[in-house]
Amino acid sequence: MIEVDAEYTEEVSLPSPDFVVRRVPIWSFVYDLKKKEIVYSNPLYNEVGTYLNSAKGSDNMLVRALMNPKDCTSFEMACKTVLSACDDNGLYVELRLKLENGSLRWIATRVEVFVRDQDGAPAQLLGVMEDVTEIKDHQKRVEFEAAHDGLTRLLNRRALLEKLKLNIAQGRQALTACICDIDNFKSVNDRYGHIAGDEVLCTFAKILTEELSGSTAMGRLGGDEFCVLFPGVQRDDAAVAMEHVRRCFAESLFRTSNGRVFSATASFGLAVWKRGTSWKVLMNQADKALFEAKRNGRNQVA
Repeated sequence: MIEVDAEYTEEVSLPSPDFVVRRVPIWSFVYDLKKKEIVYSNPLYNEVGTYLNSAKGSDNMLVRALMNPKDCTSFEMACKTVLSACDDNGLYVELRLKLENGSLRWIATRVEVFVRDQDGAPAQLLGVMEDVTEIKDHQKRVEFEAAHDGLTRLLNRRALLEKLKLNIAQGRQALTACICDIDNFKSVNDRYGHIAGDEVLCTFAKILTEELSGSTAMGRLGGDEFCVLFPGVQRDDAAVAMEHVRRCFAESLFRTSNGRVFSATASFGLAVWKRGTSWKVLMNQADKALFEAKRNGRNQVA
């Protein structure tokens, strides 16, 4: 038989609910709809949410005054949903709030009706807020890595093709695609090494990013092959843009670890999407144009 120490058999007094609430590592509060102010806040308020202090007692419900404007619509919808609901089920929303130093933090907020008046209308709201910025940042990094090429940081093949399919499915505007290929890239790796080859790829990606407009989507299809999408752009305008990219890349110089200097060129094939055709047809046409550019001497836009 296992003997139990006498001191462990004594009745242990449990902490009061208020004691527990005061130490929960999230900010909890009660908001009075008639007074338009926070009538209760746990002490942790001053530890994790001091930048929310200006919302206390304001005419703006909870933290509207400190909210990122981009989140106002979702916040308004959440408030209306809670106030109009017949039941007391809570609602969860994530908002960006401005700190005293001007930076934004992601705050997860859950609100529910806490007290109703004699007519059944909401009188007070019970809410909890928790800083989830680190979680959101981690989620953003994971999503970025899943959609981008590890070397060039451009979109990867899957993400770029998804954008292409989406543009074609919408079919509301012109669409030009360009497939790009580094000329004789295998010989670059063979003569100067794969580190130099990686530098060539990264430089080409950097030129694409710096020289093309923000509405353009660009990605690495694999190896030394890239693709650029021009939504709403006709072929002639896309050709001008890619000719500029071609010249910038051809004028770039690369230096190996042992001091050898070399340059590289690229070829480009353009194709215009026609209503009723698939994304595969468009990519195949761009591939054929690229083949023509290489057959005619490389380092050109076809």
